[in-house]
Amino acid sequence: MKSMKFYSVLLVATLGFNAYFPVGLRAEELMHPVSIQKTISEACITARQADLETLFKTLESNHPNIYHKNNQAIFKQKITEIERALHTMSDFEFAIALSELTALVGDSHTKLSIGGQLGKNAHYIPIDGKMIKEGLLITGIPSEHQQALGGILTSINGMSLEEIKQKIMPMLCFDNEVYLNKQFVGTFYVYDILEHYGVLNSPKKIVLEIKLGEKLETIEVEAIDKKGLQSISMSQIPCEIPETAMDASKLYFFKPLDEETLYIQYNACREDEHLPMEKFARQVNDAITQKGYKRTILDLRYNSGGSDGVIIPLMYVLDEKNQQDGMQLYTLIGSNTFSSALINAVEFKEIGSVLVGSPTGGSVDHFGQVSSFELPNSKIKCSYSNKFCDLGLLIDAAKDYEVEPLLPDLWAEQTREDYLMGQDTAIQAILADKENKVAPKIELTRGALAVYLGRDYMERTGSTMNSVTTSFEDISMFSYDTPYVVWASTHQIINGESEALFVPNQALTRAQIAVILQRYAQFMGISLEDLIKKDIEIVDMNEVEAWEEDAVRMLGGTELFPLIDGKFEPKEIVSRQAFDALFKVFKKYMD
Repeated sequence: MKSMKFYSVLLVATLGFNAYFPVGLRAEELMHPVSIQKTISEACITARQADLETLFKTLESNHPNIYHKNNQAIFKQKITEIERALHTMSDFEFAIALSELTALVGDSHTKLSIGGQLGKNAHYIPIDGKMIKEGLLITGIPSEHQQALGGILTSINGMSLEEIKQKIMPMLCFDNEVYLNKQFVGTFYVYDILEHYGVLNSPKKIVLEIKLGEKLETIEVEAIDKKGLQSISMSQIPCEIPETAMDASKLYFFKPLDEETLYIQYNACREDEHLPMEKFARQVNDAITQKGYKRTILDLRYNSGGSDGVIIPLMYVLDEKNQQDGMQLYTLIGSNTFSSALINAVEFKEIGSVLVGSPTGGSVDHFGQVSSFELPNSKIKCSYSNKFCDLGLLIDAAKDYEVEPLLPDLWAEQTREDYLMGQDTAIQAILADKENKVAPKIELTRGALAVYLGRDYMERTGSTMNSVTTSFEDISMFSYDTPYVVWASTHQIINGESEALFVPNQALTRAQIAVILQRYAQFMGISLEDLIKKDIEIVDMNEVEAWEEDAVRMLGGTELFPLIDGKFEPKEIVSRQAFDALFKVFKKYMD
C-alpha cells in the first residue's frame, strides 16, 4: 500500500506552522533545491544580512518581550555567530540558523516556516508514527518491514529519541515540554535536519530499533526524496478507526455515542459560514432536550486555535444543562489543544467541566494574538505574538498555572492496546467514570429566575442581552446566566444580596418570587391589579418581610399564588417544576 500521510501531514505540522499562520507548506515549495553553494556571492551575503536584521528588529520591536527567556546578550551572541557564517552557509543552513535565533524567544506562537528551504533534494525517513502513552507508535513503514508495525520506536542509529530531541532542540520553538515533544515528533524524520545536527551522516542504512512487546526488532531503512516517497510501497497498521477520530472536513459537529452520551467535536475556533455557532448551539440544545442525554463530551484534542469567543453560545447551552439538569460535562484535551482552544478548555473547566485526556500543547499563560511577516529576500515566513495572556487574571481555573500546560482532571492518554483495537482511551475512561456525578437543581434559584425573565423579555421585545460586565464578585463571565443576571440587576428586577454578591445559586421563596414577578410586570408596564382573587385574609402575614408585603397582598390568593387554609407560606422554597406551572399562568396574564 502506498502512503503519503506522514509526508504531507507532519511536515506542515512542524516546520514552522501553527493555527494562526495563513500559509501552509505546499508541494511546489519542495521543488526549490537546497542551495548548497561553493561560492557565496557578495549580493547573497548582503541579502542574508538584510533578512537577519529584518527578523531580529521586527521581533524585538513587535513582540511583547523577546527577552523573557534569554537575555539580550544571548541574542547578540547568536546573531554574531550567524553573521560570521553567512558566506559559508547553504540556504537551508541559513534557514536553520534563523530558526535557532527565533527559538530563543521561547514562544510557541513565534516561529519560522522553513519548509520551502528544504527543496527537492530533501530526504525523509519513511515511517509514519503517532505519539501514545508508551512512546512513538509505528503506524506506517515500508512494506518489507511490515513486521515492525505496531511497535514503539526507541532509537535511530543507536541514538535514543530523547538524545535526538536534545540535539535538534535549538531549532524548535516551544514554551512547554508538551509542545516541544509535539514539535519533535513532526521533525525527527527529516534526514537533512538530523544530518545538520550530527545525528546521521548518510541516508543509507539507517538503523531503527523498534520495541514489540518484550522483543526488540532492528530494521534498516533508507532516507528517500519526494519522488521516492511517491512510489514506495508502504504498509499501514491494520486497526479500526474510532468513531471519535478527527473529521477534518468539519469545523464542528455532534453525534450520539450511545443512548446516554452526546459527543461534540470542535476542530477549529472558527465559525462555519454554513452553520453559525448560534444555530449549532440550538441544535445541540434540542438534541439534549429531546433525547435526555446524561453526559456530553466536548472534544478539543484536534483544535489548535483561532478565535476563543466563537464557542460562547455552545458553552452557555452546555453550562445550563450541566448546572440545572445535572448533565455531566466532559472536555477532552491533548497535545494538539493549543492557543484559543486552550483558552476554551480553561473556560470549560471554570464552568465545571471535567477535563479528560493528556496535558495540552498550549500553555495556560502564554504569548498570543499572532501576526506574520515575510523576510524580504529568502521569503521565509515568520509568525510572532503581539501580547502576553495571563489567564489567571481573568479566570479562577487558571490561577494555579503559569506558562505551563493545562492538566486533565482525569488522565487518559491513548494506549497502544486501545489504538490497535480501534478504541479511544479517553472516551473509554469517560464512559467508565463513576465519580463525577452532577445532581440536577430541584429548587428555583435567583440566577435561574433571571434567565426565565430575561428570555421572556427578549421574546416580547426582540431585544438581545450580551453584557457580562458586572461588579458582583460571584458572577462569572462564562456562566450561562450572567447576561440575564446583569440585565435583571441593572433594571432592579432582581437585586444583589449586597453590592458585592448576587448569590445566583440561592433558592427562592414564594414571597421573594412574588416580589420579583411584581417588579418585572411593572418594568414591562403591565398592571397586575386585575388578577382575579377572592377577598380573603392571608393569615400568615406575620411571617412576611416588610419589603415583601405589597407583593404578597397583591398576588396572594390569585391563580398565581393560591392559599392553603388561608396561608401564603411565604418562606416555602419553590421547585423548578412548581415554578414552570406558575410561570405559564403569569405569562398568560402578561399577554
